[in-house]
Amino acid sequence: ALSDPSDIRHHLRWASAEALQENDEAALAIVADGEALHPNEEAFPKMRLEIHLRRFQKILIVEPLDISEAFAQLEVLLALAPANPQVIGQIAHMSGSGESRVRARELLTRLAENESTPALTHKLLGDMAALDADWSLALASYEQAVKREPEFSAAKNNLAWCLTNLTPPQLDRALLAVDEAIAIAKRQAPDRIQPNYLETRGQILVRLGQYKEAVIPLEQALRFMPEKLQKNVHSALAKAYRAMGNRSLAETHHRRA
Repeated sequence: ALSDPSDIRHHLRWASAEALQENDEAALAIVADGEALHPNEEAFPKMRLEIHLRRFQKILIVEPLDISEAFAQLEVLLALAPANPQVIGQIAHMSGSGESRVRARELLTRLAENESTPALTHKLLGDMAALDADWSLALASYEQAVKREPEFSAAKNNLAWCLTNLTPPQLDRALLAVDEAIAIAKRQAPDRIQPNYLETRGQILVRLGQYKEAVIPLEQALRFMPEKLQKNVHSALAKAYRAMGNRSLAETHHRRA
């Protein structure tokens, strides 16, 4: 039997086929047609979002990046799904430097004013503020992120790092925050190691002068961290071992820092 042109599955298959061939405009037209026939069917808005997400990803891989086109597509995505973490997460791709980071930060600041925005918005805004050494904004953003989502381990870890960079640093509070981040991460994924959380804990303990305690998480972090990210860990270990009187290990880590 021939498929009914008004059937939901017919439209979804047709739109998917066009999207796979990168005929985005045709796919979106089919989605719009299907949605007009079936206004309560959630599959059509979902497919429209997927098509625009794929468009954004295609923009990102073209060199040089067209910043205006990328942000125009981000605005389309946010109009479709302003509180969708997957959409908001795309803004992180624009946080590199220069005009792109300025515009990404402005966009996140605007989104953060919306009470319905997810915790991820505040976490990403905090990350960009931290990259710019704007620690007061970073602190406010991370605090808002963990207030909205208390089990957000990455935001807890970054809050801890932010607290160590305040003037004066709040090291006791920072240690508590990173310990919470590590505990949350273990509950959520018992078999997964978070080397950056371990580094944060070790760095804080070095700042506190608790060198013997610091080397444990720092050495653990080294075992699971990509080599290109190890420089600061080696530097902290060199300081810790030097303070403990172990010149040999201090020199070994100093050479790698």
